[in-house]
Amino acid sequence: MFDIDRVLNELAARRKGAILRREARARGVSRHELDDRVAAGILIPVHDGLYRHAAVRYSQALRDVLAVLACGPDALLSHRSAAQLRRYPVRAVRPTVTTPHPDLPRVEGVEIHRTNHLEPFECTVIDGIPVTSGPRTALDLCAVLPLHVAREVIAEAVITKRLTPEEVVIGIERSGGRGRPGTATLRAVAFDLPELEGIESVLEWEVVQLLERAQVPPPVRQLELTCDDGRRVRLDLSWPDVRMALEPNGRRWHDTPARRRRTDERQRSIRASGWEHRHIGLGDVRCDPAEVVAWVEETYWRRQADAA
Repeated sequence: MFDIDRVLNELAARRKGAILRREARARGVSRHELDDRVAAGILIPVHDGLYRHAAVRYSQALRDVLAVLACGPDALLSHRSAAQLRRYPVRAVRPTVTTPHPDLPRVEGVEIHRTNHLEPFECTVIDGIPVTSGPRTALDLCAVLPLHVAREVIAEAVITKRLTPEEVVIGIERSGGRGRPGTATLRAVAFDLPELEGIESVLEWEVVQLLERAQVPPPVRQLELTCDDGRRVRLDLSWPDVRMALEPNGRRWHDTPARRRRTDERQRSIRASGWEHRHIGLGDVRCDPAEVVAWVEETYWRRQADAA
C-alpha cells in the first residue's frame, strides 16, 4: 500500500524539513493529498510550490534551505547568509540568495542577487545547503559591508581559520575584477592581512609541481632576457627554444594601478620581442589546473611546430 506520509517524511529528511511540491508529485503524491496535509497542519506552505513539514523544528538551516529552493535551480545561499553559514562574525537579517537567472521574480522574505557571473568553482554545498564558495563569499560580503566592517570580519575569519588566505587571493583573482562589486574592498582588506605574505612562494612551488604533469621539457628558471626595446627582464619559468614563458604572479592582489601599468608594459615588451608570455595566479592553479597544463602543452608544441 502506498504510504503518503512515509514519502513526505523521506522528502523532508533530505532537506532539513523542506518539501518541494514537484518532488512530492513525482513520488506519486496527488495535489488533493497534499492539500489534505496542508489542511491538517502537517504541511505548512512557505513559498509557491514549497512546504515545510510541521514535525521538523524551524531552524536557521531550514530557513536557508527554503530560501534557496524558492529561488529555483542553480540558486545559492550568498553574501551575509553564506558568511553566517560559514560562521564568520556576521549576522544575516533575512536569507540572501544569488541566482544566475535574471528573470527570477521576487520571493517574499528573501533578498535576491541576480548575476551573470557565477562559475562552477564558485558553487559548493555545506551541510546540504547550496552556497557560494569561500572566495566568492568573501567577495560578495565585501560588496555589501563598509570597508572598516569588512576588514574586521575577514580578518577574524582568517584568524579563526574559517577562511584561508588562499581563498582571499582567489576571491580577488578569479571572482573579482575591475568594476565587480566587492573587489576594491577585498583588495584593500588583503593589504592588512599578514597571513598573505607567504602566498607568493607557495604559488611558485605549486606551479612548478603542476608543470611536472605537462608533456613538455622542464622549464628554465630565472632566465635573463633583453627585450627588443632594450628592457631587461627576468623570466621565472621559460622555454627559450620556443620563446615561451609562464610566470607565477603572486602579488596581483596587492598591485596598485601604477604597478599594474608597469607589469603591463613589461609584458608588452616581452611579447613584442616574439615571446608567448602569460601570468598565472593562485586562482588559476587551484581552480583550473587542467587548463594551465593544457595551455602549456598546446602553446609549447604549437610554437615548436611553427619554428620547424
